[in-house]
Amino acid sequence: MEEIKFLKDFKELDLKEMLRLKHVRCVDFEGNKWIEIKEDADKDWDKVSIYDIQLDRIADYEGILRWSHHLSQKMWVTRELLREFIEVCATQLDLSLFVNR
Repeated sequence: MEEIKFLKDFKELDLKEMLRLKHVRCVDFEGNKWIEIKEDADKDWDKVSIYDIQLDRIADYEGILRWSHHLSQKMWVTRELLREFIEVCATQLDLSLFVNR
């Protein structure tokens, strides 16, 4: 059985390596954190449409659930993208989220 770990216990670099993030990242722009989601995982960030959400609009578990539901209704959103979105948001908001890895 695999060990269960808290995402927030990983360093940023370790987290990216562990998750192999393709779709979702958090960026700081003018003092605000934004979650950026790219529609095509195979293209570079500067060559693809990006859907962005200010992290303050997510804020907590309910916000993650609300935004996950919103994103799930878009035709281009995959399960992998939603998983990345949830994990990145939880990590950035310092919320406990168990991941079985």
